Amino acid sequence: MKVLLDTNIWISGLLWGGNQRKIIQLAQQKQIFLYSSKLLIEELQATLAYPKLQRRLAKLEITAEELLVEVSRITQLCQPISLSVVPELRDPKDKIVLETALSVPVDVIVSGDEDLLVLGEFQEIPIVTTKQLLENY
Repeated sequence: MKVLLDTNIWISGLLWGGNQRKIIQLAQQKQIFLYSSKLLIEELQATLAYPKLQRRLAKLEITAEELLVEVSRITQLCQPISLSVVPELRDPKDKIVLETALSVPVDVIVSGDEDLLVLGEFQEIPIVTTKQLLENY
């Protein structure tokens, strides 16, 4: 199964665990395949630099760089395709997620972002929560 994780799923899974971590572990075990793009990895890197998350990293005694090495180890990068306008998209910043997903194309997008989840699917790619993915996996 080809999966794209939104940045919020990476952050939750890497720093807190839960269902998000279970999905990352499936990729580590090569039971699913994760895809991303350079822009999404850059967004993850920028998010990990937030002061609040730096405190969490310190508590876990791990660095953002170490996490990014693991992410790059289990993720295949792809070049997003360019979409003009996605009228049904509430937050234009989420367009990169859809563009990356379509370039593979992935089987599913996993997100905790209500602006993406409200779509339900995009060009026949389901957009689901971690719980939904794990229930249907």
